[in-house]
Amino acid sequence: MAQPVDPVHVLRGHFGEVQAVTFLSEDYLLSGDNNGEVKLWELQGCRAEQTIRLHDANAGVMHLACLPGQGLVASQGRDGCVRLWALEEGGMLRSAAPLAEVRTESFNFCRCAVWAPGAAGAGAAAPSAGPAGGVRDVWVACAAHEASDVGVWRPGQGHRPCVTLTQQHMDPKHGMALALGLLPDGPMLGPDGAIPGPDGPRSAGPGAGTAGVPGEPRLVVAGYEDGVVCVWDLRSPARPLAEKRGHGEPVMCLDVYDTSRGSPAACGTARSGERTAHVDVVSGSAGEDICFWRLSPTAPAAPTGAASTPTPNPPGSAGGGFAPTAAFCGPGKGGGGGVALEVAKQLRLREPGCADVRVRADGKLLAAACWDGATRLYSLRGRQLLAVLKYHRAQVTCVAFSPVRQALATASRDSTVALWDVYTSASAAGGGGGAA
Repeated sequence: MAQPVDPVHVLRGHFGEVQAVTFLSEDYLLSGDNNGEVKLWELQGCRAEQTIRLHDANAGVMHLACLPGQGLVASQGRDGCVRLWALEEGGMLRSAAPLAEVRTESFNFCRCAVWAPGAAGAGAAAPSAGPAGGVRDVWVACAAHEASDVGVWRPGQGHRPCVTLTQQHMDPKHGMALALGLLPDGPMLGPDGAIPGPDGPRSAGPGAGTAGVPGEPRLVVAGYEDGVVCVWDLRSPARPLAEKRGHGEPVMCLDVYDTSRGSPAACGTARSGERTAHVDVVSGSAGEDICFWRLSPTAPAAPTGAASTPTPNPPGSAGGGFAPTAAFCGPGKGGGGGVALEVAKQLRLREPGCADVRVRADGKLLAAACWDGATRLYSLRGRQLLAVLKYHRAQVTCVAFSPVRQALATASRDSTVALWDVYTSASAAGGGGGAA
């Protein structure tokens, strides 16, 4: 394992716990705290250029996402609101009023997932202002008023969710939705947006839902209170395509990435990309494990009435020491194949609790923000621990990579944001196994 390293810079200035961080570019970073304040940091001089309150002090800021292609920043507070703010030249936020607001009526700790075309940062020295019309292209997935439901909104097209993913007809139910990711229609899908079987793609059928225009979000990956991860199809939202218990404790965070290019697709900002044979998911929980999942297309199920019902988990699988297996996934509405969700590997932590996971854009590194105050770096190819970054005196709440140089920012309840230079490639350090 690599030798301990120190952060390159530490940003101080928040008076509350820092709960959200996102890079606007290589030179600008936003951080938000539990008092509702957001700071814009100029990273060359490591100074705050703007301090603005985006949510009430009682709600705080629990998530930030930059959408540079639209000139927007999304903020989420525990006031049941997700707001879209316009960026001015140089990265300043226009503070008069948000361009759009989604009233989710959700007051738990589930961070929303935000998608927009070209959401992957281009790495400009400073983000440019975008047209207000960019709001029409944004998708937001968030826990709904019923905490077990997930709503998907188009902020520029109305105040009501366009799709609601509900557990009303599921047995057993999985409790609150606590972590979310959005996938565009590229991964695993045919040219018409259908999930392919062995004989090629099959249509999802007319009237199956409002989503599914090429390039727009198609799948929602959700982590739940009972440790289950579900995959939902926005065209057929009645039941999940796949579900599998991977954790014995609530799922607290997840990220989704395209294995053909390593482009993260969810948990904060989803990204569109080329079609790939399978998608990988990484999830962290309130327990002592991090799960690496594989999501891939399957053959059509056997022609029985029970084929569309996910296979139940084996008894006792909620506890530790489970054997990684695939979850059965029902066929699409048009009768084609479904998707299989399996745990490829499970890694254990020395101490329980993971607040955030983030895949670097090159697909080589995973950063995990842990409750014990450490940030752990993993190789995605080898799925093994590379390094443990220790600076913060309290829980690390979130992590973010810069768009080009891939610098790492870690935010903490100790009111600081630490900036790190990490491996330029996963082979730059020897991997280690076991817990750390």
